Amino acid sequence: MTLTKADIARAVSHKTNHTMDESADLVNTLFEIIRQTLESGEKVLISGFGKWSVRTKRERRGRNPQTGKPLMLAPRKVVAFKCASVLRPLAPVLIRLSTISFALLNFMNSKHVYTTQ
Repeated sequence: MTLTKADIARAVSHKTNHTMDESADLVNTLFEIIRQTLESGEKVLISGFGKWSVRTKRERRGRNPQTGKPLMLAPRKVVAFKCASVLRPLAPVLIRLSTISFALLNFMNSKHVYTTQ
């Protein structure tokens, strides 16, 4: 099962007795703050949970999958997540958490935050 933003909002709503709309706004605001922080080049650290950072991948060789011709892939920025040491024994659960990081990356890319140089 994949944990979605709606699932997180539902859990927040249930635990805080806020409406679903208020909880969804809270979750969206949290992700927006994280996105803006990463966009500005800063790291996001949540103690006891983990750290998100933006890494720059250098130019590298690749190939066109349709033609097989070699090409150079431009440098790009990617979001990386490193879990806190207290969470490492929970590796199977962290696979779900990485889904959140992947969703955050997709959200950032959908906003055209990063462009290739």
